[in-house]
Amino acid sequence: MKKYLLLLLIAIMAYSCKKDGLNPAEKQLISTETVTDYYPADSTFNYMVSMQYDDNNRLTTVTRNYGPRYYINTSNYSYDSNGNIVQLSYLQGSNPNGTYTYSYQNGVPLSTSYLAPNSTSFVVEANYTVQGSKITGMTFPPSSGLTETLTYKGNNYNVLSYNDGTTYTYTYGTHKSQFLYTGLKYGLYGLDYIINDNEILDTKEVNSTGGVTDIKNVFTYTAEGYPLKEQTYTNGTLTEAVTFTYTEFKE
Repeated sequence: MKKYLLLLLIAIMAYSCKKDGLNPAEKQLISTETVTDYYPADSTFNYMVSMQYDDNNRLTTVTRNYGPRYYINTSNYSYDSNGNIVQLSYLQGSNPNGTYTYSYQNGVPLSTSYLAPNSTSFVVEANYTVQGSKITGMTFPPSSGLTETLTYKGNNYNVLSYNDGTTYTYTYGTHKSQFLYTGLKYGLYGLDYIINDNEILDTKEVNSTGGVTDIKNVFTYTAEGYPLKEQTYTNGTLTEAVTFTYTEFKE
């Protein structure tokens, strides 16, 4: 759950129009990820992630294929006429595996509700504090003691830090994030992808007792400046390697 919240809370707003002056070939959408996870005792696990988009360059489907021994997991995104995500549904194989819905007021997110598998009632899971176009805080009604705050560096949309009892701080590079133009406007609870302006080079986690986890990402890049390959090291040990492919943004 902690890893899930970490991935969620560094998800941040990325308008498809905010990078001006780019040629169509320079605006790209991530198409696939080929992932190798490394585990103790020299074990590895390989899987493929693929993405689909609509004619407005909005992410509509993420498919994770873990191989013939496992289910194919699918995430389906739905949007309103203003481009705000209103529903995210998960499938494990062909079976529903949870649905998130998102509410807004004047285009600003208010809350996220969740429908668990085999349930008939949505439960409010997260409420948002928003300043301008940035989510700066979340509260979680099912966990009344949990409040999370986010800070940003300057005027960009890279999260500098967030705190939920453990403090997470981030260092970014100067290249484009692989998720920059996927069409999601806000980092909302339940989203299964990281969305930020630039690539994350380092994440430090300091827990309440002072314990530190250091996660470093090492990249190679495409000619257009997007990540091509990423290797992730956790406290100096290689834990994941990813290769990315892209498709062109539709102008």
